[in-house]
Amino acid sequence: MKQALRLFSLAFLLAAFVVESAAAPFDFRGKVIAIADGDTLRILPSDKRPRIIRLNGIDAPENGQDFAQVSKRHLSDLVFGKEVTVFGTKLDRYGRYVGTVPVEGTDANLEQLRAGMAWFCRDYAGDVPADKRPVYQQAEAEARAAKRGLWRDSNAIAPWDFRHPRSEAVSSPLSACSCQTTDRVFMFGWRNSGRES
Repeated sequence: MKQALRLFSLAFLLAAFVVESAAAPFDFRGKVIAIADGDTLRILPSDKRPRIIRLNGIDAPENGQDFAQVSKRHLSDLVFGKEVTVFGTKLDRYGRYVGTVPVEGTDANLEQLRAGMAWFCRDYAGDVPADKRPVYQQAEAEARAAKRGLWRDSNAIAPWDFRHPRSEAVSSPLSACSCQTTDRVFMFGWRNSGRES
């Protein structure tokens, strides 16, 4: 009984450490070495251990979905081969760092929204710094109104609907988002340049 209590206490402390480390703020620099899609990239920090970064607050078209390659190319043009700093507070369920990626004074997350390359993720708005939430939401609304990027298609299918089709209904501008990618990203593989071969 005493040993079971010790094991339980040890497991509890370990779980508390894992939860705390996943929620602890982080920032690190690295060179962008690959682009998976319009909201996921890989960087190589100075410790030479690649890290996968999920851009917080946005959800870009999935690989295989209309506009996916255009969104991926846009993100690649913004960040590929550049030194970036990643700021965030958590790891997602796939072990990816969820964060904001400023590069050369530009917020890559926000630029994807402004260019009409992604949706603002309302379900995960809490991951976005409070001062940026209205800016991200406004950027999507402006891109939508100007019919930039994917918004040229009046029947654009949100990535969360593409991943989990429910009906023929089109997402409303105020749709929430699951922002949970499937393993499709990894099945299609990473492209170092973010462009089709």
